[in-house]
Parts: sequence; C-alpha cells; structure tokens
Amino acid sequence: MNAKSFLIAVAFACAAIGAEAHEIDPGGKLELRCPQDQAPRRAQIAHMLERSRYWAGQVTREHLYQIALSYCADGYVGVRFVPVPDEQVPSVGAPQQVAAVKVEIER
Repeated sequence: MNAKSFLIAVAFACAAIGAEAHEIDPGGKLELRCPQDQAPRRAQIAHMLERSRYWAGQVTREHLYQIALSYCADGYVGVRFVPVPDEQVPSVGAPQQVAAVKVEIER
C-alpha cells in the first residue's frame, strides 16, 4: 500500500467514525434504555455521556442516574434526557456542559 492509498483509507475511516458519532447522538438527546432484569447502573450514564457531545460533572451525573433509576423502577422502557446546555459559549469542538435537562420517558 502506497502513501496515497493509506491516506485515502484513513480519510474513509474518519468519515465512517464521524457518521457513526452522528448516529449515536441523534439531535442532541441522551437516551438510556432501562434494563429489564436489573436497575440501571452509573456506568450506563457515563457511557451515554461519553458517546455524546455533552459533558457533565459528577453531581449532574448522579442526578441523571437518580432520575433514570426512578423511572426504570416505575416500569418505563427508556429515559431520554434533552440537555439544556450551559449558557457559556464553549470553545469550538469542546463538549457542552449540561446545566439542566428535560426528561422524556418511554413506556
């Protein structure tokens, strides 16, 4: 494989990763599916945030976890968090900090 072919392959790989990331974070909503056989775990919240364009501190992560725990315990199938980003303008490409969320639930 020559250098030109290698660069083309890298470009296609980056495009595929970018397309996947776009599909993971549809419309800026954070979705958590409630496990059927157990309570949601904090690691699910962390994973959900890592796959998004948002950042949340430990207190906010715990708050999201408690919301998910409550709705999942009540028999809901999923919880969707719609972040209301912090009003500070983030630097280009930086994740937006979650200051508050609206909650949508799925039966």
